[in-house]
Amino acid sequence: MELTFNGAYSSFSGNNPEMIHMEDNSVWGFQVDSNRLTGENLEYAPGDVDWSTLQYTSFAIVTRDKEISLMRLKNIPRVGIYGVWHQAEILDGTEVITPERHRLAIWNVETDISKYLQDCSIEFRENTPISSATLSFENPNQILSGEDDSLVKPGMKLELSLTMGDSEEYPISVQYIDRVDMGAIRGEIGVDSRNISGKALKDQTFDENNEYLYQTYYLNVIALLENAGITDYSIQDTGTWQFGIKFPPNMTFLEGLNEMINNSLNWKLIEDQDGKIIAGSTVTFSDIQLNSRYEFNRGIDVWSRNIVRDDTDVYSRVCGKFDLTTAGVTETQYIYKAVVNDSDWDVSGQKTLYIDFPKESDLTEVGEILDEIADRLATAGVQETFVGPIRPHLIPGDEAKITSDTGSKIIGLVTTVRHTLGRNGFYTEFTVDSSGRKGKPKINDYIQEVAKQANIGNGERLY
Repeated sequence: MELTFNGAYSSFSGNNPEMIHMEDNSVWGFQVDSNRLTGENLEYAPGDVDWSTLQYTSFAIVTRDKEISLMRLKNIPRVGIYGVWHQAEILDGTEVITPERHRLAIWNVETDISKYLQDCSIEFRENTPISSATLSFENPNQILSGEDDSLVKPGMKLELSLTMGDSEEYPISVQYIDRVDMGAIRGEIGVDSRNISGKALKDQTFDENNEYLYQTYYLNVIALLENAGITDYSIQDTGTWQFGIKFPPNMTFLEGLNEMINNSLNWKLIEDQDGKIIAGSTVTFSDIQLNSRYEFNRGIDVWSRNIVRDDTDVYSRVCGKFDLTTAGVTETQYIYKAVVNDSDWDVSGQKTLYIDFPKESDLTEVGEILDEIADRLATAGVQETFVGPIRPHLIPGDEAKITSDTGSKIIGLVTTVRHTLGRNGFYTEFTVDSSGRKGKPKINDYIQEVAKQANIGNGERLY
């Protein structure tokens, strides 16, 4: 075996310099600068570190302690970083604010707390990128959460994944803790969490960073995400199309991002199971096309738990209404299309859905859109909830095909998925909407989209 040794390279210099290579292939540099402990984290893909070009330029303070000297750090794999340093006496005039002391600090970089897990329930929905989870953990001797301090605390990142036997980890979701409920006399804690869409996009407001100048559209989407502190994303390049908008300072990033999405054509916003934000066209952007068709055997693979048959959104006809000007004369046009319902329900003959189209719409295009809506409405009205063994790969937007004694058929689109994991079992519960179509929005959203009635919100377009 041949061993090749490279020469030494200087990445940074300072007082008490330390460098630590982490399991995720990130590299931390630490130093004492102006008597404060500072650090910088450089992230790299596996095997992607070029040590000869590793340079640190943006150190930031990483501890509240001041007047630090004699700092030493040590990384213990799968445990964390241990650090020791000396802090001098800090005075305010003649008053001692902080006495001289030696400090021992332990930074738990990543801790596996799955052995304490009792139950976990996590839910995903088709019409929102936000997912939420509820978890309960054993807390023996207050090891996870105590009266004075807590290892599990709001803002902490939770990476939820599933293994079966000797299988690889299958990611379910990346969550961030909202709430920790710890009883002083209870031996367990309750945790509520949401993903990055709920934590960083829904909770934060634009404040003074509320103006996105007129430029290439997708660059403004990226700028919004980065202003919200999100760096893991995949946004479709829209070419030369330009767009600008100014939001109210009190609007949330999620509201503003949805408003941007509504101004685009066929765009959608999702968060995948690895915690990445993805935005782009459902027609042309491959990164967002995550949905598949899943086939189940009724009564064997899955069991029906609940069925709702409701004719609120069932119609016998659909009508497109718009104003058309010919030779200087404006007339309101009405185009009707029959809905041939698949069910044997008794639907009133003139229960008509009216859709207002923009002025001067093209007759042929309106007719084609109405045909599509009539086809979707033909299967509307049934929502069925199933439960079966755990299926971490199942996500909202998947098409469900069911095989039973009467044959096989596509019964609709998965709109809600709830995974339950823990000591009481592992199972997945999901709801299927009969009017859903793979790769297309829900029928109500589709009607709003084609009729240009989506609520664009309170943003001011910039040009």
